[in-house]
Amino acid sequence: MPLTAADRFILLCEQYGLPKPVKEWQFFSGRRWRFDLAWIETQHRLALEIEGGAFTQGRHTRGAGFVKDLEKYNAAVLLGWRVLRVLPRQLESTATLHLVRGCLLGV
Repeated sequence: MPLTAADRFILLCEQYGLPKPVKEWQFFSGRRWRFDLAWIETQHRLALEIEGGAFTQGRHTRGAGFVKDLEKYNAAVLLGWRVLRVLPRQLESTATLHLVRGCLLGV
């Protein structure tokens, strides 16, 4: 079975010397809200959301889905999470790795 984009990003994080994120982390009890990737074993409470369908009228860009995402992201911030949002094609970029590194390591 081929690796998902998230799986490949996790491997890149390990190669880049970053802590390994957890996939599909449920951050809010009582809701089904999950982060695509989350660094839970750090002090920084960092999440990475992979926003698919940005150019194809996917769930995240249509009205109802967009509103639900806003609710989820705002709740995450109130709980102390920092949420980075990227497109699937950005997962394999050094820019995303640098962004995550900066958030986790403060550089």
